[in-house]
Amino acid sequence: MPQLGPLQIPYNLIDAIRDDRLVIFAGAGVSVGPPANLPDFLNLAGEIARSSALSRIEHEPVDHFLGRLQHQGVRVHQEVANLLSDPASEPTALHLDLIRIFRSPENVRLVTTNFDLHFATAAQTVFGRPPDIYSAPALPLGRDFRGLVHVHGVLKRPKEIVLTDADFGRAYLTEGWARRFLLDVFRTYTVLFVGYSHSDVVMKYLARALPVKGPGERYALTEEDGNWRLYGISPILFQKATQENTYQELYDGIQCLADRAARGVLDWQTRLTEIGSQLPPEDARTISEIEEGLREVHTTRFLLNSARKSEWPAWLNTRNQLSKLFDNASLNDRDKLLVEWLANNYVIDHAHEVIRLIVNNKMRLNPECWWAFGRALALDEQKELSANTLSQWVSILLACTPAYPHPHLLEWLATRCGKQGCIPLAMEVFLFMASCRLSIKAGYKHEGEEESPRFELNTPLKGEHFNLNEVWENQLKPNLELIAQPLLSGIVRKLEEIHYIRQAWNTGRYDWGDHTWDRSAIEPHEQDRYPDPMDVLIDAGRDTLEWLASHKPILLESWMEQLIVSEVPLLRRLAIHASIVHPNKSADEKLTWLLTQVGLYLLAEHHEVYRAAAQAYPKASKGMRETLINAVIQHEVSDAAGVIIVERTARERFNWLDWLKQADPACPLIEEALAPIRAEYPHWIPRDYPDLEHRVCSGEWAMESPWTVEQILAQPPSEQLEDLLSFKGSFFDGPNREGLLLVIQEACKRCSPWAFALDVALSVRTQWDSDLWASLITGLTEAQLEPDEWKVLLKSVAREELQSRYAREVADLLCALMRDQDQPVMPVVLEEAQIVASDLWRILPREDEEDVETDWLIRAINHPGGILIKFWIGALSQRLRGETCEELSLPDSDLELFTSVVEDGSVVGGMGRAVLASQAGFLFRVDEKWTREHVIPLFTSGDLSKFKQAWDGFLTWGNLYGSFAEALKPAFLAAATKLNTEAIGNRRRFVELFAVLAAFHIDNPASDLLPVLLHHGSADDRNSFAYRLGVLLRHASALTRQSLWDRWIYGYWKNRLTSTSVPPTETEMATMLNWLPHLDELFPAGVNLAVSAPLTRLEHCNLVHELRKSDLLTRFPADIAKLLIYLCPLLPAYHQADVLAIVDRLSALETSLKRELDESLARAGFI
Repeated sequence: MPQLGPLQIPYNLIDAIRDDRLVIFAGAGVSVGPPANLPDFLNLAGEIARSSALSRIEHEPVDHFLGRLQHQGVRVHQEVANLLSDPASEPTALHLDLIRIFRSPENVRLVTTNFDLHFATAAQTVFGRPPDIYSAPALPLGRDFRGLVHVHGVLKRPKEIVLTDADFGRAYLTEGWARRFLLDVFRTYTVLFVGYSHSDVVMKYLARALPVKGPGERYALTEEDGNWRLYGISPILFQKATQENTYQELYDGIQCLADRAARGVLDWQTRLTEIGSQLPPEDARTISEIEEGLREVHTTRFLLNSARKSEWPAWLNTRNQLSKLFDNASLNDRDKLLVEWLANNYVIDHAHEVIRLIVNNKMRLNPECWWAFGRALALDEQKELSANTLSQWVSILLACTPAYPHPHLLEWLATRCGKQGCIPLAMEVFLFMASCRLSIKAGYKHEGEEESPRFELNTPLKGEHFNLNEVWENQLKPNLELIAQPLLSGIVRKLEEIHYIRQAWNTGRYDWGDHTWDRSAIEPHEQDRYPDPMDVLIDAGRDTLEWLASHKPILLESWMEQLIVSEVPLLRRLAIHASIVHPNKSADEKLTWLLTQVGLYLLAEHHEVYRAAAQAYPKASKGMRETLINAVIQHEVSDAAGVIIVERTARERFNWLDWLKQADPACPLIEEALAPIRAEYPHWIPRDYPDLEHRVCSGEWAMESPWTVEQILAQPPSEQLEDLLSFKGSFFDGPNREGLLLVIQEACKRCSPWAFALDVALSVRTQWDSDLWASLITGLTEAQLEPDEWKVLLKSVAREELQSRYAREVADLLCALMRDQDQPVMPVVLEEAQIVASDLWRILPREDEEDVETDWLIRAINHPGGILIKFWIGALSQRLRGETCEELSLPDSDLELFTSVVEDGSVVGGMGRAVLASQAGFLFRVDEKWTREHVIPLFTSGDLSKFKQAWDGFLTWGNLYGSFAEALKPAFLAAATKLNTEAIGNRRRFVELFAVLAAFHIDNPASDLLPVLLHHGSADDRNSFAYRLGVLLRHASALTRQSLWDRWIYGYWKNRLTSTSVPPTETEMATMLNWLPHLDELFPAGVNLAVSAPLTRLEHCNLVHELRKSDLLTRFPADIAKLLIYLCPLLPAYHQADVLAIVDRLSALETSLKRELDESLARAGFI
């Protein structure tokens, strides 16, 4: 509890002052002392009694006595007014300091039962102007008021002051205006009573207005405990003196409280910086300042920025300020500052101080603390760190590791150890990273199972493959001469630990498998090209054994004998690998060891056994070879009943003997042993990879032609047609049909005469179903044809035999005519193409329309029906080129075709409608009447499919302009009501066009357009709308921007920020903030709106970066400052550079504004 002068002030009271939640309740005691010198309520009654013939009965309540006086004709109200209207009476220091607590007139919330006006005078003295003043019975709302409230009236209106029991009855009972006001005050705010005694008459009436419970606390400054707690009020005690200045402690305490309340951010920064630069304090006042400062993030930062003495961590820890750093609770922003402070300034510079903290906190460390300390140790190479201190730190960090340690941090620590020559320490980190975590989940239980349930077991390593491998390759492997033995022991322990954990969960009914099956070979192998963390552990064991083979073969042999008897398959495999690389053993010795210690037919060690045998066999003696072959031949495979499985036995012998033959092809012993097996099973062929029990492989299928384009073009089509028609090829490898068709397509593209000759050859033989037609038509579609060639081609594809079979290819061919809009097609060619298109449209198969959710236009431009309408619109555009608007209209042929498309209920019609809707703007310009009657109704169709077709097409390719936008407005309004359904596919584009419509085509969108969007759109829709408005403002001219602002954008922004029916999200408000850099002369008005947005955080905001180089900084410095004051608590720390760059460019600011900006910057940690 902070010590402010002689008073101990609760933190809740300090917080209420800071958060603008305090109401001061001032009584008569405030005005008793000099120079006010006014009587309290009891003495006031005595003064009146002396001027009358009546006296107060012992223990008679003062209000009752005053009521009795009034009943006897005494004008008590006027008498009180006369007694209190002493012109020599002035505000006391207590009046002034109580007012100072509020820092400004706008912040004042003071309620008084005093009738004098000393608080108003004090406010005038302190602030230069008074706050709002209220007097009973005209009181403000107790739950939301600011100002000075005379709850019992003022001297200026003596008849209304509350004195007698009847007055109190009206105020608190019958009329109840005081009770209602105070009840809301006590329910809403933290209240501090000053100048009251618990036995005051006023307190007894106030007690009736005190609710049992509220969000705020209630305190009373008093010299005695009394009955305060009965009222739910906590007393704050001071000592009453016996000399002249009876209430000096009260005055001094309130003065200190006012000084503390008036202390601004920069004052706190100065004071805490001063304290932090010294040794930790011992005096209570400074300690209370620090403790208060540590309750907020920015003031904590001020202290920590200067605190560097080694005594600070222990001092803070003894005051419980670091407790959260040593448990697993989530850290708040203040705690994170403490973590970074310790990590950056103490972990290396004063290592033992921090280590002592961890030890004193029972070797516990918060995960974020663990990360920060480890990062500082690992990466801060500018600071010297002794090997001994590094070792201590690493051992502590490994002991305090969180459940899921960051793998990069462990790698960085091992790297730091390696760089400092602490290789054994780096090894310990590596082995820790190689420890496993036990992960168990409930598994699937088959129906009818009554035994113990299934579990899914996993034993992942704590380190990731990349991090483990980095430590192994860069730190440990180059230093094996220092750590080979302990490292190998550690690896063995880790592999055994994993094996025994998995074995413990293997009930015998379910096979958990083993990591041995995840590793094809101990040596580097292409089958293991996608490694996991376990592979690093295996590689490290292998490489260490190989190092022993090269440097200490006697130790290698010892390890071989130890590992080969292990229960862990991976360790036995490592032992076999060690035997392969053993430099001092002969081939015979290696094979003898293999036969006696391992055997030939173990499953887990299969690959290593095969490999060991293959490497030793060619160098072995004849006798040893015979022994090995005999061991192979004597092997038998039996079933569960012990009956020999003859064929499987023969197959396993065959695999072994063939493998040995591959190792030594010239060995006659193998041929002799293989002969009888081959005689019995002549169809058997060797396995590709007999040394592997399983193998993963991949392949790819390619399109390959039997002939090249040049070979194809070298002969007339008629001479090779039979080969072209009949060739099939292979599906899996070699030339195939698909490859041939691609080559024919390319040949037709390169040489149109050859293509036309192929057309003739196919037509002569009536090969209408041949897939060569598709390649032919597609090739010519891609070719650059002359007009005469187009005529020939169009005549060919006009045949129904082709149109009915190759509709898509023919449609693509027609669209290719319109490929280059700058090169008009000859009218005669275009006319023939339209005849083909009309015929093809007519014969397209009609099916019932499908229910397609989205992407109608994408489907349409990949469907013959949609492609044909796209061609027709392109042809129409070319034919109308050069005509004036007055001359434009749809030709009869087009009108007839387009109308049939609109009315077509099949899938083909749906494709055509999607394309027509995508070009609705063009059609509107050509023939407004027809478009209004046939196309625009599609946008409001009750048929959901037609509705989707129209909107999907238009939202993909369509745009708005003038009269067309006006014509579509009703459709937009109707469609917007469906935004909360799936009817509108491309919502983002819909909202984009909605914004264009609102900005440029509607005079007052606020009357109809915007309410629909707000009511039916989602939060994402509203944010998209705000973003699009920002884009429009960015590119608008100054005149247009001003018009938009005046017409509706200002009102829209203002209404969005205050909306309660559809409140804006933080994302939408942040998006609107980004309008500011593009408002130009409207920037000040925009800032006034922006700073009222109730944002709490701005994570991704480009605003300050854009403002950094804007001329708005020099044109509107005060508004920029106002904006920065608003933004500072919202911006993450990484915006610091941009913010300070803006501040540097600001010209001179008014003093108070400059101070407010500096305080905001300091509070945010930017300065």
